[in-house]
Amino acid sequence: MTRSRGAREKAIDTADHEITVDLEKAGLDPGETYLAFEFWTQQFLGEVTGELSLDVPADTPRVVFLRKRLPHPQFIGTNRHVLGGVGVIRSLVWVDAISTLNGTQEGSVGTTYAPFTNQVTFYVPDGSSAEQADVIAPEGYEIQNKTLDVDGNVATLCFDVIELDGACPPDEPCMHPVVTWSVKFSTGCRLSVEAGYQIFVRPSRAKRAYSFVSTARSRT
Repeated sequence: MTRSRGAREKAIDTADHEITVDLEKAGLDPGETYLAFEFWTQQFLGEVTGELSLDVPADTPRVVFLRKRLPHPQFIGTNRHVLGGVGVIRSLVWVDAISTLNGTQEGSVGTTYAPFTNQVTFYVPDGSSAEQADVIAPEGYEIQNKTLDVDGNVATLCFDVIELDGACPPDEPCMHPVVTWSVKFSTGCRLSVEAGYQIFVRPSRAKRAYSFVSTARSRT
């Protein structure tokens, strides 16, 4: 039996929805406090314990990264890839002695037709502040338009990676050089390394508004 086009259209739910995910059912510690960051909007959603509630517009995907809250400033998200750092962030090291977070990551070179500004977002606990940031590009590239913006408990580092003439063969463009950044904070905290988690929420084309897809764990 073949459904008519009109019947198929009526089956599509076009309403906005609030979606709630039980973190224990997702395999996470219900007593732990996580920091939630949404990829598509590049927004910090706040601290989450027990369950995650999210307003999802109709026909709009949301990808939320959950990372355990640490006692010092920490990385919470990037616009570099929808996986939020997996395969892109190569290393993260908190240096307690100088209150600095160091990281290496796969950068992205924009083009005339597809400009791209790399964005890295950090959580800054109460009592701390982001003071300055440095970004170093490998030979054959340079960093331009670097900014460090602070809004409450969130600090955002933005920069462009520019390929210099002769950096790569004409027929082999090098679009993803590994860059190094460091962010200096005014705080004093102990060294700690934790894992991150991801929650994917996507709208369904049927009457049910969404489906809970999975959680993924990463060391970034």
